[in-house]
Amino acid sequence: MNETVLKNCLKGWTSPFPDNRKNSSRLYEEFKVRINGLVIKYGRVPFNGLKMKDGTPWPGNNTNNHPGMIQILFGRGGVYDNDCEKFPRLVYISREKRPDFKHNKNAGSMNALVRVSALLTNGAYILNLDCNQYINNSRALIEAMCFMMDPITLKKVCYIQFPHRFDGIDANDRYVNHNTVFYNMNLKGLDGIQGPLCFGTGCIFSRKALYGYDPPSKLKHYRKNRWGSQIKSSNDTHSYYSSTLVLDEDSSSLLVMERGYLETEFPSVSLSLEMCFGQSPIFLASILVGDDRFSQSTTHEEILREAIQVISCDYEENTGWGREVIRITTYSTLKYDFLNKKDLKVLLSKRATTRILFLTIICFIYLQITSEASIWLILLLLSVFANIVLEIRWNEVGIENWWRNRQFWVTAGISSHLFAVLQGSCGAVLRLFICSRSRTKSCAEGSEVKISKVRWTSLLILPITITLVNLIAMAVGISYALGGAYASWTLQFIKLLFTFLVIIHLYPFLKGVTSQRHQIPTILVVWSLLLAFLFSLLWINVNPFTTHFHGPSKKDCGIQC
Repeated sequence: MNETVLKNCLKGWTSPFPDNRKNSSRLYEEFKVRINGLVIKYGRVPFNGLKMKDGTPWPGNNTNNHPGMIQILFGRGGVYDNDCEKFPRLVYISREKRPDFKHNKNAGSMNALVRVSALLTNGAYILNLDCNQYINNSRALIEAMCFMMDPITLKKVCYIQFPHRFDGIDANDRYVNHNTVFYNMNLKGLDGIQGPLCFGTGCIFSRKALYGYDPPSKLKHYRKNRWGSQIKSSNDTHSYYSSTLVLDEDSSSLLVMERGYLETEFPSVSLSLEMCFGQSPIFLASILVGDDRFSQSTTHEEILREAIQVISCDYEENTGWGREVIRITTYSTLKYDFLNKKDLKVLLSKRATTRILFLTIICFIYLQITSEASIWLILLLLSVFANIVLEIRWNEVGIENWWRNRQFWVTAGISSHLFAVLQGSCGAVLRLFICSRSRTKSCAEGSEVKISKVRWTSLLILPITITLVNLIAMAVGISYALGGAYASWTLQFIKLLFTFLVIIHLYPFLKGVTSQRHQIPTILVVWSLLLAFLFSLLWINVNPFTTHFHGPSKKDCGIQC
């Protein structure tokens, strides 16, 4: 922070606050120096890979081919800090990866985390964060527990999604890094339709929801009316029952889990659980109880052995993991994959949460707008404008944030979203799956330079082509207007207005492209220029704004035409 701004901020404060702030700043700088020192000392991986204390190579040197690894940093023995407060358990987990197995990226990591954490602590809630994310609110977890442990909504809340914002990149938020409109406006509109989307990161999950427990259903209370017949009572707001089989906490026989005991006493339950969750008896026992009481008669060696088993590559085969278990239907990704088709898969899935009515929209190009048609057009534009004003006022979103979101929406709509719809449609209708590859995320990609860097791809051909076509159209229109070739200035003004609107919507995209114009691949330039030239020639030949006369030629009818 600037020194002048800091002095102005501290004006009027009494002595304790500036002193405490200076102490906090000093402690933060010391902590930063220590962390940077550790990064310099241990951040560089040796050429031959990392080695363990006994000199053997670390199994995780090859990130795509290594066995499952578990390292317990803080266990049950208890580690205390300087204030004699006990540290929570801290365990490092790396699931098994083999070249011949599909590890499913973040989803596979989440599956492994759920299984291992069930064996070690069996906590009721799971927090999912990426390696490059920060929690800027120290009370975030407490605020999430207010929703999770609310007695009214306790059995209905599946997850708590925190806003995912990128700060410190662009002061004007030109590339919608704060996602203000998305979180404050779009997700509010989903309230009542099973809540907001889940982005897979920055989210607190309920373990029961990840296990595939059915949501509670309302009990139907009936009362008799004055004629003696039964009618449904309306006073059943907070009465629920669970439609999933759950054993009660008094089943103390399950607390002493011996080998084969579950199969002997509860064969039907054991078979259904194995088909869904796998064949780990200790893991199945952790599902039936709500805490870690199942491990009282189990040694640490047995738990670690089972933990290594549940993170192996072949554990999920022929089970319900990814289908019945950890299947959040309202799932989306936010700025993770440039080409994202998951929303379309959810829409076409049989598990879609709402019945979607497909509306057929037919667009007409009016060659001549009559007075009656212009009235309906004006009413339509006024209704759209009123809807925008209502959303902005209701969600307290600034005009600038809304406009940045519109610009980003147009850019994505003619690039990634369009190709995602085509890819998802081909997969759903023609069973033709197009291979897409996502970039591996690194923890060191938090700097402004790397985030703002343009990564060239063939998806940018269409936005560049549309920009070139509109620039050519604007130049030709202005030259014709200056030459007096147009008799109707109103039509010419409307053409230039719509062309200008397209260009200013694509302005952030143009700025990003022109900032690195020396690095544009030749293939993008060639294809964009070729398509722009073809579309321009096609538009000149079609020319829909010109009234074409069909009749006899002057040569046939002479002076009578």
